[in-house]
Amino acid sequence: LSGVFNYLQHQFFCAEDSSTNASFCRWLVSYDSRKLFYLDSRVNRFVPLQQFLEKKMEEKNSNKLTFQQYNSICQLACEYKEQMEYKNPFIIGTSKVPPMVNIGIMKDEEIQTDTLSLICSIRGFYPQAISTTWLRNGEDIKSETFTTGLLPNVDKTFSLDLYVDIVESDWNEYTCQVEHSGLTEPL
Repeated sequence: LSGVFNYLQHQFFCAEDSSTNASFCRWLVSYDSRKLFYLDSRVNRFVPLQQFLEKKMEEKNSNKLTFQQYNSICQLACEYKEQMEYKNPFIIGTSKVPPMVNIGIMKDEEIQTDTLSLICSIRGFYPQAISTTWLRNGEDIKSETFTTGLLPNVDKTFSLDLYVDIVESDWNEYTCQVEHSGLTEPL
């Protein structure tokens, strides 16, 4: 596993119209942080945010069944989000939640090579300010790493993954270092 990662992100925004007490959903789809389109249940339409998608969104808008299917998924996501927020009350600004850190290995078995990717998965931290890096024998190798970037979680915490490609026999020379205000000392 090496090279460039691309990210398709789905964000669900759920709210209630105070004038009608009706709930609505907006489903935003982005690719590598570039907003592509969103579904808006208030106006029952897909709204393109990039010119190259205008024709495709018009096709989707002309098919009411397609919209209903996507809208029902959006509503389910809102119901799930509401349940998660109820089960995990989280008061922003008053808490520091330390990250949970796990190290994993990914290797493409189809490619005969001694290279693999180490993954430092950092989950569930708040606030979002965090410093992460891979160290090789204690030396920072930030220029050799790549990351998912900061990803929001439904409970208002954050996550990210940090990757480095290595030679398999050298795996024990690497350390993932994490500094966060919720920790008493760096991990």
